[in-house]
Amino acid sequence: MKNKKDSLYLLILKLKIMKNKIDVYKDFFDFQTNETIIKLLQRPKWSFTGGGSNGNFKSFFWHMDNLETEDFFQNLFNTIKNKLKLNKKYKLLRCYANGQTAGQSGYEHQDDGDLTILYFPDYWEYQWGGHLLFSNGKELTNIVEYSKNKLIKFNAKQLHFATAPVNIFIGLRTSLAFKIV
Repeated sequence: MKNKKDSLYLLILKLKIMKNKIDVYKDFFDFQTNETIIKLLQRPKWSFTGGGSNGNFKSFFWHMDNLETEDFFQNLFNTIKNKLKLNKKYKLLRCYANGQTAGQSGYEHQDDGDLTILYFPDYWEYQWGGHLLFSNGKELTNIVEYSKNKLIKFNAKQLHFATAPVNIFIGLRTSLAFKIV
């Protein structure tokens, strides 16, 4: 009987680990693709509609919505699926960009869909802040530093948020989000 209990415990542990798994890929796209992404995120399509509130904490930042309607981002999603060898059943629910300037921190949240893929296109210095943080609702469990051409894949139900860039950074910290079902 102990063997069955041990096996069940190990299976549950493995499922918990898989649920909270964060995959990080450096230098994900070739130079030209990354430059095209940066150029497309510089278009004047930003609105101040990102973020929201979580209890007493309110946070708003820049958003570029409905990128899933554009051929380039549909093709980009297909490239990601192929490179990561994702199951063909996965479909793109939404694609958008987040933009944060100094003081515009995100709040802890879960995403819609089953899987979230975030992409960081821009050159970045680690001391500028703007990192991606994960938690279990009580404490931080992981930090992924923002760096150029980095892709992060994780379970959409995992609590996460991005910190604001620090005051010495005077630009826009951008990330590209793919919500997948």
